Amino acid sequence: MAEDKDKDADVKVTIRVKKPSPKAANPPASPCILAIEATFVQAAGGMGGGNYEFGLMEFIRATRDAYDEGIMVPALNLDLSMCQQYTAGRPLQPDEIELRTVWLSLIYLTFERVGYTSKTDTFPGQSVAADLRQKFYTFTYDIVNAKKQGYDLATLKLEEVLQSSEERTPMEQAVLSQAMRICYLTIQAAEEV
Repeated sequence: MAEDKDKDADVKVTIRVKKPSPKAANPPASPCILAIEATFVQAAGGMGGGNYEFGLMEFIRATRDAYDEGIMVPALNLDLSMCQQYTAGRPLQPDEIELRTVWLSLIYLTFERVGYTSKTDTFPGQSVAADLRQKFYTFTYDIVNAKKQGYDLATLKLEEVLQSSEERTPMEQAVLSQAMRICYLTIQAAEEV
């Protein structure tokens, strides 16, 4: 009788389907995006160290590949935000994402200034956000001109590039010095090709 009771009992089964996270639903990142993500973390993590310039140049070369593919800065930032590779061991913090955007914008503006063209005959430099374009457009022009006049990175002085008596905080000086290095190395990366 107990056997008959078991046969007639309703069996309740609960199945839990784990919904993939939005990032897991994205297609895998391209090699170009993965390279930018990894080299940014390397360069930003090495600031002030011996490998900083090497890491920065690798970041610039990876960004040049995106530029060559005609990837616009907003699309590049979107692809990077969906990248599931966390070289830093965690997602980037908002200030790190902002720094990366500034670096990408400086590189794109410098490529535009030196007349470097993408392999897709598009103009990715024009995709730099208006606020960053306004902030760095003259700056990149001055760096490109200084390079044309024979200055190398060691002899190029920030004060000469800025040609301004405006007072700057040490943090602003550091950011502009870093921007000058990025622009100068970007010119070298454009000349490599």
